[in-house]
Amino acid sequence: KFEAGWSVDEFCKAARAAKHASIRIMIILICFAGERRPQDIHDWLSHMCMAAAIQALIISVDLATDARWDLSLPATFHKLLALAEQGFIDILIGGPPCATVSAARFNSASPGPRPVRFRDEFWGRKGLSYHEHARVVEANTLYINFLALLEAVGSRGGGFLLEQPEDRGRAPYPSLLATAELLGVMLRIGGMIANLHQCPFGAPVPKGTGLFSNFVDVVSLNEVRCPGVSETHTHTGKSSGINAEGHFNTRRLQTYPPLFAREIAIRAMNTIKMLIASGTGPTGFLHPQEAVVRSTNFGARHSGTNQLSVSILNEDVVHGRHVWIDELQNALYLHVDDGVFLSLLQGAKLHADDLMHLTADGLETAGFKVPDRQCNAELDKVIGYQLDRASARFSLPSTKKVLLRAACIEQANCSRVDTEVIRSLIGIWLFAALLRRDLLCIPHSIFRFIDANQGRVVKWWPEAKKEMLAMAHTVPLCYYNAAHSFARTMLATDAMGASAHDHGGYGLVAATVTDAVLRECLEVGEQPGFTVARLSGDLSGLKHPERAIKATKPFTRLPDVLFDGTVEWTSLSKGRWGFSDHITLGEARAVTKAIQILAAFPSSREHIILSLQDNRPCAGANNKGRSTAFALNRVLRRKTAMTIAACIRVMLPWVETKKQPADFDSRDINFSS
Repeated sequence: KFEAGWSVDEFCKAARAAKHASIRIMIILICFAGERRPQDIHDWLSHMCMAAAIQALIISVDLATDARWDLSLPATFHKLLALAEQGFIDILIGGPPCATVSAARFNSASPGPRPVRFRDEFWGRKGLSYHEHARVVEANTLYINFLALLEAVGSRGGGFLLEQPEDRGRAPYPSLLATAELLGVMLRIGGMIANLHQCPFGAPVPKGTGLFSNFVDVVSLNEVRCPGVSETHTHTGKSSGINAEGHFNTRRLQTYPPLFAREIAIRAMNTIKMLIASGTGPTGFLHPQEAVVRSTNFGARHSGTNQLSVSILNEDVVHGRHVWIDELQNALYLHVDDGVFLSLLQGAKLHADDLMHLTADGLETAGFKVPDRQCNAELDKVIGYQLDRASARFSLPSTKKVLLRAACIEQANCSRVDTEVIRSLIGIWLFAALLRRDLLCIPHSIFRFIDANQGRVVKWWPEAKKEMLAMAHTVPLCYYNAAHSFARTMLATDAMGASAHDHGGYGLVAATVTDAVLRECLEVGEQPGFTVARLSGDLSGLKHPERAIKATKPFTRLPDVLFDGTVEWTSLSKGRWGFSDHITLGEARAVTKAIQILAAFPSSREHIILSLQDNRPCAGANNKGRSTAFALNRVLRRKTAMTIAACIRVMLPWVETKKQPADFDSRDINFSS
């Protein structure tokens, strides 16, 4: 069932789009909301916002009603945390599942499932069974993830409320409200814990409840207690035992009574009014308590909509993703007060020329002057780079290339050089080499040469002189070929470090992927996602509860079909190393072996190949084009020589080791190459 209405991606898109409205739109996220029903928190808030003429975007989500909203999944959590950290959620409400902390587990008079937590072992007691372990790990992940979202919202001035069973304050009863993790969040962002009974608001039994919140007037709910059974106050149910249908009676207490939901909504509404009146909060015009790093969200993809779309490349760079230009998809790169529009030359539903005029007309309507408009046929230089339409290449202008090469050779032939002149030449060369990042591994010693002799005229260091000559000879190779196609063959390389058995080994596998899978890989790009909860299933809480909760544990955002058996991986090469080395160097050598195999096939020329990599330093250095570590940079130089000779480009998206398709081949100790 998809009762939330929006997927996570659709909600994130709508929340970011709301920021572009002419008036403030409050963004409200209600997690673990259960089934939608009349007079739930969502319903009350909707009516209150309408009555107050306040624009609000409200969504209630729960895994039980919408399979797309599993907050324990790293990908789902990553998207929501990024939304919260960028200041797009004003109000967050939720009560993570409390079955594993329920006091009913300690009720010996009505036996049920045994306790899986104790007050001094909140994140999981010793000796859990397999099924208990799985349940606790899932709940722990939800607890930590929701606390991270809550802190992200609260630290930016937003309103939050977390609901849990009331803390009984003594052993052996566990409580999230008594953990160092939650108390650390309270110390950093404020808020208070209000304890109350729900029976004054219509619950069939008292049901002790704890609220951790910074809502306006939440203190008035503190110590609202059951007045005792009387003619005016009765309890109509039981909170222990099993009913006639075989269900635990605690199950009926999961849903908030309408009056209790109304009390929460009233305080959320008072907080909303305060944020609007003061201009504070994540989406307010005043700066929040913690810096918010926002990226614009004006670009669009047609994936799933089949509508004319324009992707803004500046935004794509921030998110580490790529765009596939086709008949419906155009792109724009914005550079200060200039813009470059890209589309297919033929077959595009909206040509780049038309899009350029459309945008310029819109800017002039808004009051700007756009006198300089160059159509495709007139354009010869783009943001400092020359455009060659015949070969679809971007490079330095011809005159500058010739002068740069001559200047580098001239300086390399001098016995003594001014390091400030060399610094200027390197700056110009780097601007050219950005078009072909593999070349960035050439300068290495020359940087130390300049730093050690700043502002002096000195003799060349032999290695620095060699690098200057190499830079000169590669100036003609500093170009970007926009006509390169993405290969439908995807690679994966892995290396094993030295062990007691041998010096380690390597593995190389390949698979053929569809256009849809390739598009999805380009959409998420080469950057991993980040989460807080350990992917290993460790039952412990945060390592440093006193610090702000940050998402630091990476995970791959590549499509699951690459790892679940849908895509068939074929072994191409594997072997054992002849000597021991650092694992990062081994991973880099495995990549070099893969490129060596590719370079032998003429059909691989002028292609961009994706190769999965589970070593982040190796993936980062390859994607950057260089490394400050000489040993690794030396391997990158070998790779660069082959990519230039074969005219190919390799991208290395990172994946977890447990998902690495080449992991088995690299650990095959019985194979000798």
